[in-house]
Amino acid sequence: MSWANASYLTAVSAHFGEGVRTGKPTLRLARQDEDLSMSSRAALRRYSTSWQAGCEDGKALNASLGRGDGLHDGWAHDLDGAFVWSFTRDVVVWRGGDIPLGETGGLSFVSTSLVERSARKFRDRGGLWISAIIVPAGIRVAIPSMVWSEGDDVRTLGVVKNEVEIVLPRRVVFLSEGRVRPFGESPDRRRVSLGCYRTSIPVRAAT
Repeated sequence: MSWANASYLTAVSAHFGEGVRTGKPTLRLARQDEDLSMSSRAALRRYSTSWQAGCEDGKALNASLGRGDGLHDGWAHDLDGAFVWSFTRDVVVWRGGDIPLGETGGLSFVSTSLVERSARKFRDRGGLWISAIIVPAGIRVAIPSMVWSEGDDVRTLGVVKNEVEIVLPRRVVFLSEGRVRPFGESPDRRRVSLGCYRTSIPVRAAT
C-alpha cells in the first residue's frame, strides 16, 4: 500500500490511547437509550437519503439552517429527537477537512463517519486535511444506518451501510487535542497531518 493510501489509525490510536475504537465493528458498542418517535425516525431517514453520490438530503437541511431562512425548521426540530444512541466506549469518528480551533456546529448538524476511508473521499487520498474526533462514551448521537434496512432505497442503503455515518447534534463544540503527523518527519510526507479533537455535546440535542 502506498503512503498516500495508508491509514492514519495507528498514529491516531497512539495519540488518543490504544483503547479507542473506530470502524464498522464499533457499531456493536452502540446502544439505544430511549425510543425513537416516528417523526424523528422519518427526519433521520430524510437527512440520510442519498439521491446521488455526495448529494444527501442533509446537505440541504444544513444549508438552510446556516442561512437561517426557516425553510426546514420543522425537519430540524424532528431531527433533534433522533439523538437516542450512544456508545459504551470512547470512539473515533472521521471528518473530511480540518476543523478550525473553536469552531462549533452552530445551528447545523455535523456529519462524521466511523470509516476513515469515507472521510478521505472529501479530499484527495493522502491529502493534508482530515480530522479524527473522539466521541466520549455516553454522548448522544444519531446513527442513520439504524433506521434503514433491507428492501429500502438501494442507493441510500448502500451509502449508509458503507459509510456508517454518525451525526453529531447542533451546537457541538470541538476541543482541540493537537495535531498528528502520521508519517513522521519523512521529507516527502511531513506536511501530511490531521487535527485531533474531542467533542463537547449538549446532554440533549439543541431545540
